[in-house]
Amino acid sequence: METVPEWFVTLAGELLAVPSVADRPADLHRALELVLDVTGPGFTVERFESGGKPSALVYPAAASRPRFPVILNAHLDVVPAPPEQFVPRREGDRLYARVRRT
Repeated sequence: METVPEWFVTLAGELLAVPSVADRPADLHRALELVLDVTGPGFTVERFESGGKPSALVYPAAASRPRFPVILNAHLDVVPAPPEQFVPRREGDRLYARVRRT
């Protein structure tokens, strides 16, 4: 099995630690910045904001806009949870966060 690069595990842990619920625009901005910080060269990033909530359109610089044959859509906001659920933890080669403890 292929090993996940440590930089990606670190990034995933940082992203999982952000309480980016819809009513926390600053945390939504922080989550988006974490993702956009790893956008490599050769991509165009267009930023948008509506109601204080950020979003971005990222596409290869060689692509023409505004028509795309395919758009992959993702969101960075999460449902509210107690603060302790935003603390990622590693167990062996696995990374956990947002785990409900019963």
